Amino acid sequence: MNFYYYDVEIKSASLKEITKSNFFSKIILGTQSLESRFKNQVESLDFISIRSLDDITVKDEDEFIIFSSNIIFKENNDFKIFLETLRYSLVESAWGNTDNFIFKGKKQTFFNFLKNNNFNLQVNQIDEKFAIISSIFDLKKNISENLNSRYFNEVSKIGKFITKKSTNKEKLKEEYLFLNSVPSPLKEFYVEPGKFLETKNHFEYSTKAYDALDVSYQYISGSLNNSDILNLFKILNFYFERLHLTLTQGDEETFDEILKKNNDRFSTLTKMNIFNALNNFIYYHKNIHLEKHFDNINNNLLRYKKNLIQKGKVYAHGDLCFSNILFSSKKAYLKLIDPKGFSKSKGMRTGYYELAKLSHSYLGDYDLIVNNLAKIEFDTNMNAKVALTFKKDNSSELFFKDFVNEMNYEFKIVRLLESSLFLSMLPLHAEDSYKVFLLALKSVEVFEDYLNLN
Repeated sequence: MNFYYYDVEIKSASLKEITKSNFFSKIILGTQSLESRFKNQVESLDFISIRSLDDITVKDEDEFIIFSSNIIFKENNDFKIFLETLRYSLVESAWGNTDNFIFKGKKQTFFNFLKNNNFNLQVNQIDEKFAIISSIFDLKKNISENLNSRYFNEVSKIGKFITKKSTNKEKLKEEYLFLNSVPSPLKEFYVEPGKFLETKNHFEYSTKAYDALDVSYQYISGSLNNSDILNLFKILNFYFERLHLTLTQGDEETFDEILKKNNDRFSTLTKMNIFNALNNFIYYHKNIHLEKHFDNINNNLLRYKKNLIQKGKVYAHGDLCFSNILFSSKKAYLKLIDPKGFSKSKGMRTGYYELAKLSHSYLGDYDLIVNNLAKIEFDTNMNAKVALTFKKDNSSELFFKDFVNEMNYEFKIVRLLESSLFLSMLPLHAEDSYKVFLLALKSVEVFEDYLNLN
């Protein structure tokens, strides 16, 4: 029986532009293209990849199977069961519609199905096991479900608005309050908030939908070139200029909030089952205990307490990482999503934290690590290091250092805060011990880089 993989051409101009692909097979989901993902799921079965339905060469009386490339299965096991059942089914069947389909049957029946002449054909609806990608929102939704990201909310799209919903009511209420309180100089950089709804069990709010994907996805999928990166940081430069229009005097609380977060997260880490093994790994391969590393970070932060406070506070996003920045290079805009929230600080935080979060993604490779594009390597002396399986521009550190200096911040403090960020993230990735080891190792490496700065 012939088995076809029909590579559907992308019709959405914005999806083509953002993914830099003309066909769905080349879109990256996680760390794989949709075609590679399909190949892995069908395992040893041979299939014929086509881009025109005229390339279906079976005889009229012969049965065949065809999958369109914009339909995916969310789970490998579901796919295997479905495919095995489909192969041995005696009934001609189809799933989906003329734009997104899976079909098993004879050639004439298939072309009748495409013309909506479904005589004697069982046509099934796409259920929750499948996912269809036809727009930027579809891709965003499937990225959130397939990437190794901390994704706590239910997200849906109705018309021109996206709605976030969560049982973590306080978190979403803080986000919504923050977005509704954005000062005028910064409004163009944030998603536009809509309505909200609070029930006994959940909180939800809507924002305007934008034809852009987050920088994290574009970065790890390789769809950002050097020109795109330059455009991104030009806009970020403008963002920081506007950010400083909200500048107010710093205070002890500005600094204490950072130390408290570090202390709370490290305390949580020490109580976790993985802590002893992690501590031994760092000690034997980097010659330092985790507690000592934690103390080194905090002690060095205390050295810069005055500098940090004197820099003042701005109306800061609070989690300015790549995954929270929607970006369109072609349209030259960015929109910030998922802010840390309003909280007792009323959104006012140190600009150093904004830069540290950016550095965490751009220099520290956080997005690459959590999405399986990094590994632990050992030299002949069994010293461990984080090694990327991703081609990265070697000039990124100098580029980012110039960016920070242009903002009149101290690059050394930014990198110190970045090291503390990596350490504070460890309890949030406890479900994957290998990633925890990688992130802890990266924290030590970034601290070593900080010590070597002039």
